[in-house]
Amino acid sequence: MSSGWDVRSVDWLCSRVTSGGTPSRSHPEYYGGSVPWIKTGELQDNVIVESEETLSAEGIAKSSAKLLPRGTILMAMYGATVGALARLGREATCNQASCAMIADPARADERWLYYSLLNDRARIVSRATGAAQQNLSAATIKGFTYTTPPLSEQQAIAEVLGALDDKIAANTALAAAAERLAITEISRLPGRVALSRLITLSKHQLSATEFHNEEVEHFSLPAFDADKLPARENGADIRSSKFAVTDAVVLLSKLNPRFPRVWRAHPRAGVKSVASTEFLVLHPIAISPAMLWAVLAQPTFSAELDTRAAGTSGSHQRVRPDDVLRVEVADPRTASATTRGLIDAALAAADLHRAENRTLAATRDALLPQLMSGKLRVRDAEVAASEAGA
Repeated sequence: MSSGWDVRSVDWLCSRVTSGGTPSRSHPEYYGGSVPWIKTGELQDNVIVESEETLSAEGIAKSSAKLLPRGTILMAMYGATVGALARLGREATCNQASCAMIADPARADERWLYYSLLNDRARIVSRATGAAQQNLSAATIKGFTYTTPPLSEQQAIAEVLGALDDKIAANTALAAAAERLAITEISRLPGRVALSRLITLSKHQLSATEFHNEEVEHFSLPAFDADKLPARENGADIRSSKFAVTDAVVLLSKLNPRFPRVWRAHPRAGVKSVASTEFLVLHPIAISPAMLWAVLAQPTFSAELDTRAAGTSGSHQRVRPDDVLRVEVADPRTASATTRGLIDAALAAADLHRAENRTLAATRDALLPQLMSGKLRVRDAEVAASEAGA
């Protein structure tokens, strides 16, 4: 242990450890207010400033939901998301499935505590118990202990790691802005055309044995939801057949179209790329993949797909490929050369921003355990972060 570092519990490091609540759904006036209400599915090791649902002041007052300050750390305590983390970027509330940790500013830097928990993810998840569902209790979380440096050193460590995460967040925002621009440009085009006239549908599948001993880039639903970058996996860990991705295409999810998943897939040279069979693999005809993506990313398109979806449960609705191809969309072939060039350039920039995020995240993940253990000095980590682009 480095000099001046002590072992401290989460309970000692925090001024308060609590959980949230869910106002009665029978009172619609409790919802739709100005205060974010965060559920565990929104905890994605991120900073949260907005949420899917909000509460009113009355909803908070008449439930066990609590107003939590900016900087509060949330951890999912139940089920498939157990151990997932987020920090509040503004005052908010959460449901009872999250543990809310408010760092004591005299003892702990909130960002350092967040990174300590992030670094300890494997152990945290291993402590979850339960037969039908893995759960953590607030008492268990309070008891987790961490080797804790003086406050000034906590802040220095958090600055290094935070600079990388800040750059990732900035890149993500720039990519999203570029994508919004492309979507807006397509929405202005006149004319409609059946999607079937703009694409060919690839059905070429590879069995798991065909990439068993290779590194593959896997375009999966979880990878899309995480950061819109394919997961780099050992082929031996993939047990089912996948679609082959051999050139630049657009992937469109058939599952739950009310949650749009439209992906520009660019296979990396020398690496086999595969896609989940939950996607349709669409090859554009006479337009660029970027133009096709901008067409399929239109809110009106996903809304139309949602009306055509069917399934045995609300959480597993799928749309049939033939129904997808019959949908009429904005005709990108009517776009001027200037508009086409603008969309292609905007989405190329978005792809570069997301690719840089992979390098930044890898650098952060490499530095994290070294900094949290005291094995790496802050000034050496600063050099590595700078070289990565932070």
